Amino acid sequence: MVIEDNTVRAIAGGNGALFLDSHPLEMVHDVVVRRNLLSGGGYTVYGGSNATNSSSNVKFYDNVWGIDLYPSGGYWGAVAYYRKGPGNLWSNNTFPNGTFVSPGDEMNRTLLSTCLDASGCSAGAFVVTQGVLQTFGMSIIKGCR
Repeated sequence: MVIEDNTVRAIAGGNGALFLDSHPLEMVHDVVVRRNLLSGGGYTVYGGSNATNSSSNVKFYDNVWGIDLYPSGGYWGAVAYYRKGPGNLWSNNTFPNGTFVSPGDEMNRTLLSTCLDASGCSAGAFVVTQGVLQTFGMSIIKGCR
């Protein structure tokens, strides 16, 4: 999956602008996120890993984290659940002033548990208005079936 050249904003208290959701039996893999403007949410991006496993071949590069909704991109910060994994890449992701966004190794288990419905899949809705994807709740990019 390739997500590129978009503006993605989580408004109305959404959990994340981009939510790559890992299910314990199906990890996120083979995703490219490049040249996007991302903002809002609890964390702006949930990066596809979970408490015990890491995503693979998930590449984030040349993205900008907007500060239009929160000064750090999202309410709690820019990134959660992104970890180093086989083939993962984090490069040249910045805030509008050029400061680099660090993926850290944020593994906030409490937040992950609040982002799942009873089946373990993320819930949410979205609307596209004039080429801008806005999420309500969470983005619906997920690893559940």
